[in-house]
Amino acid sequence: MTATTVQYYPIKGVNSQNEVRRRVEQLEKRLRQQVELLESSSSSSGSSSSGPTFGSAEIDFGATPVAEATFTVSAAGVTPSSNVQCFIQADTTADNDANDHRAAGRSFRMVPTPGANSFSLDVQCLLGLCTGAFNLRFSHS
Repeated sequence: MTATTVQYYPIKGVNSQNEVRRRVEQLEKRLRQQVELLESSSSSSGSSSSGPTFGSAEIDFGATPVAEATFTVSAAGVTPSSNVQCFIQADTTADNDANDHRAAGRSFRMVPTPGANSFSLDVQCLLGLCTGAFNLRFSHS
């Protein structure tokens, strides 16, 4: 019995390596054209896609346990039309360790309201009451 070699080309209508190369070249050309179009449109519009700006601040609920509080966070570059996102990660402060920050990350409901170079942050503690300082991380664009 003789073995036969079967070449399989998973692209419909492609029967040879030359055809595969030709198709790949066509796709590369289209991709280059799309990249050039995107680059020219972003440079002509005057906007840059540098991404969000990140920052951090300390929010302090004080020594008396509270269920909610409002803070004003200074953040250069924030405008009333900015998109602001806030989060808590496993940091430490003099009042709260990394585990307290993890619990806060799960139980804080935070609603930022952007202003001029700052934002107001309403925080609700969904599970229990809060005391002390927490490190807040935020981004804005």
